[in-house]
Amino acid sequence: MKKNAKIKIDISFDLYSEQESFNTIAAICAYAGIRKPETEEDFSVIGSANEVAGWKRYSFTTDVDAGFSEEI
Repeated sequence: MKKNAKIKIDISFDLYSEQESFNTIAAICAYAGIRKPETEEDFSVIGSANEVAGWKRYSFTTDVDAGFSEEI
């Protein structure tokens, strides 16, 4: 990876819920970056864990400035 590169990160995963609920029981969050997340504000909420009964795919896209880091 080149130093100071701008990189587009796409994350997707599937989550299973036994039942659908209009109440938010748990939030689905994601993060990508060069530093380890330390606070709740570092994460983006991308959905609710019980939006559907069964499997649902969640996706998160962000641009990361790699700076001088060699890991994301």
